Amino acid sequence: MKPILVFLFLFVAMFCQAEDPVGDALKAMYGGELDKASKLIDAVLAENPKSGEALLAKGRILLLEKKYDEAADTLFKAIGVDPKLTDAYFYIGEAAFQERSWPDALEAYSRFLPHAKDGRDAYLKVIYAKIAMHEFSEAGKLMNRFDPNDLAHPGYYFSHAALAVALKKDAEADTYLRRAKTLYGIPMINRYQPDYFFILNVLNPASPAKAGEKAGDDAIIEDGKAAVPAKAPAAKPGS
Repeated sequence: MKPILVFLFLFVAMFCQAEDPVGDALKAMYGGELDKASKLIDAVLAENPKSGEALLAKGRILLLEKKYDEAADTLFKAIGVDPKLTDAYFYIGEAAFQERSWPDALEAYSRFLPHAKDGRDAYLKVIYAKIAMHEFSEAGKLMNRFDPNDLAHPGYYFSHAALAVALKKDAEADTYLRRAKTLYGIPMINRYQPDYFFILNVLNPASPAKAGEKAGDDAIIEDGKAAVPAKAPAAKPGS
């Protein structure tokens, strides 16, 4: 092999193996290694405190650590550094949602949605927030954005079930939930169940559902009741 070809091969190999510390931090975050993710992203920010991508990643990690105020502050910094990082608004909305600051959550989601490639998760959170605020009519109108035949997202069924619970129509909610399980299966249900439980807790604080590590196969759909069960199955913390 000619020297120039060897050089080009080595250059391409080095380029392909280039370090991506933000990506490494996100991989650790997705793997549930939040301590590792935090250390990796803190190292990036120590060298470049104005890295918008790093600030966005840091905010997401803080969100999973349930440090909601700090997460929101960090995410606003990310947008201040790079206004194109509009995904930060979604996570700001998530922080406000978890704090039950419904107007703040709605404001953040509204700033995210015009830029979203797929806004279905955000629309579901908007509907939940409207239900929590007892704006049932508005929530019902927003549900038209969901398609009952969309096999990639269960928003139609979870949003209708939540509104049915709010309106004390437990049998109707149960029907939606059973249909969701049939269409989407347990892995998808586990992903969206924690937020559903969260809203049930808001609606029924006297009988809280419990979100834990993982939803069992019976989940909320098999207990025969759409209202909060006495012993709700565990659910893996969501996005």
